[in-house]
Amino acid sequence: MRYSNAFKLIANEFRRAGVPCMIVGGFAVNYHRVQRNTGDADFLVADRDYEKVRTILESAGYQLTDKQDLVARFSHDEPFFIDVDIIFTDEKTLKEMIEASAEASVRGEKVLVPSLDHLLAMKLHALKQGKERREPKDLGDVLDLMEKNGMDVDSDRFRALCMKYANEEVYEKIRRALKSS
Repeated sequence: MRYSNAFKLIANEFRRAGVPCMIVGGFAVNYHRVQRNTGDADFLVADRDYEKVRTILESAGYQLTDKQDLVARFSHDEPFFIDVDIIFTDEKTLKEMIEASAEASVRGEKVLVPSLDHLLAMKLHALKQGKERREPKDLGDVLDLMEKNGMDVDSDRFRALCMKYANEEVYEKIRRALKSS
């Protein structure tokens, strides 16, 4: 299997193997009108598909460099193959997200991207986990996504997202940040 970049590889080989997926992280943030640099590509897949994904990526020259409960990171020696993070979720959640997703083109390949609400939900969940190293990026993404997409921090829609995927503390932190800017 020979591809010119990670997006062509993943779009074609995951489809061929019957692995539903969507791009999340920085590329999804960019799709939703926020310009942000990213050094990797994040894909959301069902946890049951991990072995298929690992086999596909490793047979294309990727090496597994880190695996935790909810994410696996793969790196490649060739420069056109950026690092890939595979984020795991349950089948039901992935199905719901795919049903609400949009189609985008990344490096000439059609990929699915989560809806704004689903992307915000992922960012809010990450903020709730309290990982200090991720907070500046995830909080910045939430603030920028809200501003660029005209979402009101005081809306019932946003508050409900916060209460479902984060908590009152995260909601107030976002509210304070938006009110002070």
